[in-house]
Amino acid sequence: MRKKVPKPPYLLVANHNHFLDPIFVMAAIDNPISWVAARGTFQSWWLGIPLKLSDSIEKQKGVPNLKSVRNIFDALKKGGSVGLFPEGSVTWDGRAGNVYPGVGKLINKSQVPIVGAKIHGGYLTKPRWAEQRRKGTIEIDFGVFEDDEVLNFIFDSEWEWQKSRNYIYDGKKRALGLERLMWFCPECGSYRTIKAPGNEASCSKCYSKFVVDRFGYIDGKGTDVVIDKQIKLLRSYINDFEKIRAGMGKVVIRRRNNGNVVDKFKGSLFANKDGIRVGNKLFEMKKIKGLSTFLKRFVEFVYENNVVMIRTEFSSFLVSNFFDLCCS
Repeated sequence: MRKKVPKPPYLLVANHNHFLDPIFVMAAIDNPISWVAARGTFQSWWLGIPLKLSDSIEKQKGVPNLKSVRNIFDALKKGGSVGLFPEGSVTWDGRAGNVYPGVGKLINKSQVPIVGAKIHGGYLTKPRWAEQRRKGTIEIDFGVFEDDEVLNFIFDSEWEWQKSRNYIYDGKKRALGLERLMWFCPECGSYRTIKAPGNEASCSKCYSKFVVDRFGYIDGKGTDVVIDKQIKLLRSYINDFEKIRAGMGKVVIRRRNNGNVVDKFKGSLFANKDGIRVGNKLFEMKKIKGLSTFLKRFVEFVYENNVVMIRTEFSSFLVSNFFDLCCS
């Protein structure tokens, strides 16, 4: 792997399977990298300091940011190496996500070697929805490119890779947190009846059980297959009921320009075609920009001149998919 990575400057482009992907990559190469990271990560009490010390580049998720682009080019011109994840967020299901608009153009204009890092196994050591880690193998393949062809290299399915490897990823309470992914019972279709305390989930209505095995599969299926069915059930649920209730939400609103907190509150979290409501506050659907998930418990979006972050224990991915279905 090492001999395929040139000396700086270069732009490193990687798929995003695990929150610790930057650490996995830097363990395999010899030079420091300035990573492009979400603004919310910089505001985290436990991640913000190391990011700032490593000259990482801040970007607001989901919306264009010319300042971030300038900072990337400046770092490359100074002879440094910059790392970015074109998906902008860790995968929920082991598949490559959508590439942010403009990433290909940025890659093609960088005028430095493009290093691709294709990471496999990271997702299976701790899926984004999960609470507990598993022990298992992580593999990283490096390649050097001249343009955005690197995107074809890095984007691959964790599940296709696992079919060829059949590696074991063993750990305790492997199903813990599955409620973040399984909003409906796959058997009876009931909403929010899944509980997952150990290595298996169960439905409180029909009593069906769903085992998360040592290979990462849920009842023999990859999470990509599970999510596809959940989205179909969600689409049908929206057509029937036009809204979802998503537990409790804790809201922090910050100024977009300086990050200062302007409001905090909490309340019941609902979403319908008009928008996202927490308590008495409605965030209108037509005014929401760049909605995305952050870590596993947060929904984040730009609203007017502010950045809104909603903390919800099990519903961030649910709200994100509801938003996508309503806007499609």
